[in-house]
Amino acid sequence: MVEPPKLSEGSEGDLKIQASFDSGRYWFTLSPKAKHLFDEILQYSRSDELPFAVFKSLVVTGDAYLPNHSDPIDIADDLAAPDIRLSPDCSTVQALVNLIDGNRYSTRQIKHLEQLKPSLERSGASFNLDSIEKKERKVENLQKIAEDL
Repeated sequence: MVEPPKLSEGSEGDLKIQASFDSGRYWFTLSPKAKHLFDEILQYSRSDELPFAVFKSLVVTGDAYLPNHSDPIDIADDLAAPDIRLSPDCSTVQALVNLIDGNRYSTRQIKHLEQLKPSLERSGASFNLDSIEKKERKVENLQKIAEDL
């Protein structure tokens, strides 16, 4: 049986997430933004289980990661889906939207977030990705500026 992702306290007292792959459970490190999301905004407790779509979104954006692994999409694709999927509530999805709002992501990351959208919108919240910018577009804009110099 595959368990849902779960907030846990790491060996140094820091907030981490335990989640499953087919090979077992692993500890994911959280970005400062993700720690703030769970501790301050959502006020989750240590040992709270997380909706899989919320956790996977954090992996895709790089806000939950495995140290020494660089491609968040490969990690997200290899995650084992829990047997019982918790549904995110509206406030959790809205907080996630606020966390990713205005950030820059690769085309692959945006594609994966779009695939998670139906699972996240079941809460009734809108998961709108219009305000995030593709990294590739930013590079193109910088190249144009450099050419004009």
